[in-house]
Amino acid sequence: TSRFPWHTSLESPESFVAEIESRSTLEMLAGDNPQFVSRGYLATRDGSMLFLMISPSSRDDTLQFLRDFVRTVRARAAEVARNHDGIVVALTGQPAMAVEEMDSIRRDTWFTSSVAIVGVTLLTLLVFRWRGHAWIVLAALATGVIWAFGAVRLELGYLNMITSSAISTLIGVGVAYGIHPVSEYELEGAHTVDPLATVRESFSRTGAPVAVAAITTSVAFFSILLMRFPGFAELGLVAGFGVL
Repeated sequence: TSRFPWHTSLESPESFVAEIESRSTLEMLAGDNPQFVSRGYLATRDGSMLFLMISPSSRDDTLQFLRDFVRTVRARAAEVARNHDGIVVALTGQPAMAVEEMDSIRRDTWFTSSVAIVGVTLLTLLVFRWRGHAWIVLAALATGVIWAFGAVRLELGYLNMITSSAISTLIGVGVAYGIHPVSEYELEGAHTVDPLATVRESFSRTGAPVAVAAITTSVAFFSILLMRFPGFAELGLVAGFGVL
């Protein structure tokens, strides 16, 4: 327990701020029983664990900067661990947690997207009479997903914990926009009659409904932009552009 007068933050904010500014960060962390070792490190009572606070000189909080910062710290920590037997170095704090989170999201996004792609591919191949038609639908879907990734890269830079779920959603929703015209092409006779005339007739019948469905769906996703929470707002942006 700490005897630091936290209650003064409400009773006398000015005194609280002055008290904080008069103490070092390590003293604040140590509470009533600070155990200091040489060079100002904070340690546990038995001296088995040391705490070192590292802050970047720049205020840049972009993901790439955090990756470089954490990578540098880890390299130095690995060097220390190699040169001193029995020392184990671990990182915590906002930069390390942000990088770990994004790495985890990247791995999980690829896994869930792969599962969605495999499932959609198998079902599409099962439905169409001509396998070539299924591959045409899947190629169109792949093109749309690539465009969505490009939009994310240009606008946001990367996917976060919430927007990463949009990729699987786009794969499931987006395949329908190729299925409808190709299915209509098969219903119109496909390769048994004039292919060019059949393609024109198929798109004439399905083009407007598919376009309206895509626009209304994207508008519904874009409405999420009205939310104040940035994570969900970005989800609406990614999903809306992805559908388009």
